[in-house]
Amino acid sequence: MSNPYSSPAESSEMPITAATQPQDSLDTIARRTFLAWEKLRLIYLAICGGVTLLLGMTGAIEGLGTWEYWQRVIAGGIFANVMYFAGPVMETYLTWLGSKSLWPRYILFAAGTLFTVILAIGSLVDLIPSQM
Repeated sequence: MSNPYSSPAESSEMPITAATQPQDSLDTIARRTFLAWEKLRLIYLAICGGVTLLLGMTGAIEGLGTWEYWQRVIAGGIFANVMYFAGPVMETYLTWLGSKSLWPRYILFAAGTLFTVILAIGSLVDLIPSQM
């Protein structure tokens, strides 16, 4: 008869598997995920800011020096940064549900960045002078 008070390492009856290992807490998963996304935020801001500045520097936007342009840029920047949190929240949820791979991070990042760039261009498109 085996000792019911022995440690799991001494017991040969039940091997330790992924199902018997303790799970990370939601706090640990969220901290790890959000820190990884904060590193990606620099790339995100460089891409989105670069597209916005490129539109302004090429002269495609007539009102670059106007309050309306800067109002849209500031509002768009705040909106983009708030919406950026959707990526780490979704990845945290997927990891908490048991996903162990990193591919959702990069797919979410790429899709979110592309979506934001499209929104940035769309929000400034009516400031582009017509060719008439």
